[in-house]
Amino acid sequence: MGLHLKNIFTDGELEEKPVTEESSVTAADGKNYLTKLYNLDAILAVGYRVRQGGHHIDEAVIRRRFSAGRRNLDQAYKAAVDTWAEYDNVGEEPTLLQWGENR
Repeated sequence: MGLHLKNIFTDGELEEKPVTEESSVTAADGKNYLTKLYNLDAILAVGYRVRQGGHHIDEAVIRRRFSAGRRNLDQAYKAAVDTWAEYDNVGEEPTLLQWGENR
């Protein structure tokens, strides 16, 4: 929710000041905590973005990030841990693709 709100304010869809209010709350531990409250316009804007799929990320960027993640998994992560597992989570249930163990 916080990331969506940040993007909504950064993109200029809404101005932050008119739709937020800061409030001080005293917790059970006796400390005061500053909280930020959002009005209905901000909440509706987040809901709209979520229903629309968030924001557009170019396919080339998605492919580049996926390739970088695969390289990191294969070249760094697998060797750095005791055990690892890779799953395909496209379906209803994750499917184990491969796993490994370092001794």
